[in-house]
Amino acid sequence: MEVLPIAVRTTAGVAGIWVLVAAVIVVAIKAWPLLRKMQLEADGSLRTDLLARIAALETANEKDRAACEERIERSEARYEEALREMKEEIKWLRHERNNMRAGFNAMLSMLKRPGADVPTIIAAVEEMVTRGDEVIAVEKAAMAKGAHQ
Repeated sequence: MEVLPIAVRTTAGVAGIWVLVAAVIVVAIKAWPLLRKMQLEADGSLRTDLLARIAALETANEKDRAACEERIERSEARYEEALREMKEEIKWLRHERNNMRAGFNAMLSMLKRPGADVPTIIAAVEEMVTRGDEVIAVEKAAMAKGAHQ
């Protein structure tokens, strides 16, 4: 088989292959810093984006936390107000019960007397209960006026 003269001149041979390998190594060594820089820039960009997203999430989280704390404070204030009102109502109910008990005890003691006049006793007890209700109404009004000031 005959080899063309052009093919003989253009065939690389062993020396050509080593030159090619050396050239690839030199290009890789020279290109490595550039490739590394590009990778670091891509990582930096990703890091910057992630930090921006984290900051946005933390801001939203802080707003949500503040809103929740505000709702909790309002709920606690409503609870404290309702509790105070209930305690006040219990106080008045006890006062009314004591007035009723006093009226009942007065009626019993009057009825136990010999020759007790029942209609007079009933009228006296009714008057006592009415006076107690009036006193309670005045006291409640004064307390309500004091609470709203």
